[in-house]
Formats: sequence, structure tokens, C-alpha cells
Amino acid sequence: MIFKLRNRTVNGNGGYWGTNGVSQGVLRRTNLAPGVIASGFTDHFTGYGTSTTARTSPYGHVAVVTGVNPDGTFNVQEAGYGGTFPWGNVRTNISPENVVFLLPN
Repeated sequence: MIFKLRNRTVNGNGGYWGTNGVSQGVLRRTNLAPGVIASGFTDHFTGYGTSTTARTSPYGHVAVVTGVNPDGTFNVQEAGYGGTFPWGNVRTNISPENVVFLLPN
């Protein structure tokens, strides 16, 4: 997958943005905040498959954080989750464990 982000190209599946994105000009962000990009491979944060196949996804996921909850979980707007690909799916209360947060340079 190739995605244009502010006239920069980020290569790789969503889970690789935390490494590929940094080397290609995306700044790693350690603090969870609305508007940042979330990237990861964890069971609870996947954009491929269903609840029964998500753990086997080699692709990881990437989404935009839309909010941070008082308990430390976060909400996203995304595409691809659960086998549906249109942009705009909203998911809430995602654990930040093993998820990398990024901002464009």
C-alpha cells in the first residue's frame, strides 16, 4: 500500500507505519491525542478480517484518532475494519497497548 500524506509517500501496510513512516519523514508521537495517526499490529487494533480472524492478520492497521477517553482508551475514524473498506467507520474504546502514535512532519 502506498498512501500520500501531505505530499509525502508512506509505503507499507498500516502496521508498518510506525517504522516505515518515521524513516520516510513521519514524526513518531509518543503521546496519544486527537488528530494523530495510530499504527499497530495488536489483536484489539486491526483493520483486516473479522473478530475470529483478526488475530491472524499480518497487515496491522492505521487510523486517525478522533478522541481520547478518561480511561485511556481512544476512538478512531478508519477504513478497512472488519472487511469493509469505505472511509468513515468509527470505532471506540480501543486500548493503546502496543499502538504507535504518529504526526506528519
